[in-house]
Amino acid sequence: MNKFFKKIFFFSAYSYSTKIYAESGMPQLDPSSYVSQTFWLILTFASLFLIINFFFIPKIEKIRILRENKVENLIENAERINAEANSLKLKTENELQSAKTKIDKNINELIKKNSELVEKKIKEIDLNLEKRILLIEEQLKDKKNEFIDDVSKYSFEISNLIYYKIVNEKNEISSNEFKKLMVEDK
Repeated sequence: MNKFFKKIFFFSAYSYSTKIYAESGMPQLDPSSYVSQTFWLILTFASLFLIINFFFIPKIEKIRILRENKVENLIENAERINAEANSLKLKTENELQSAKTKIDKNINELIKKNSELVEKKIKEIDLNLEKRILLIEEQLKDKKNEFIDDVSKYSFEISNLIYYKIVNEKNEISSNEFKKLMVEDK
């Protein structure tokens, strides 16, 4: 019952206050204007709802879709560019590796050719040296033979001189006799 009195008290206070306020110049608190106020409230909210729902939200949704599409396009372009960059990187690495291989092959071929040329030149020089050695040996043999021939001539003269100095007389032996003596001593 306590609740019932409270409700009656609040209702009477409300009606009394609205009557006082309505008379004192606050027409919005007059209960007779509630229907009109409710009508305009519903009309205003309905029109705002329709304007927002059919005008602003589609534009916002369109902007959101355009942004999503743009972001997706940018991501696709970035992925495509990244793939192209990776393929270019692989291509340049492959070309660089093939160039290194080709250069190494050329260097090895040049080293081989130069080695062959060096060996050929060394063989030519060896042959020339052998020919010169043979020529010099022949010249030495000739000089030796000349010297040996000269030795017998000089020894013949020296022996005559020695004989003259020792005996003090000139006794000349012929060179043929001296050669015979030399041959017999050997």
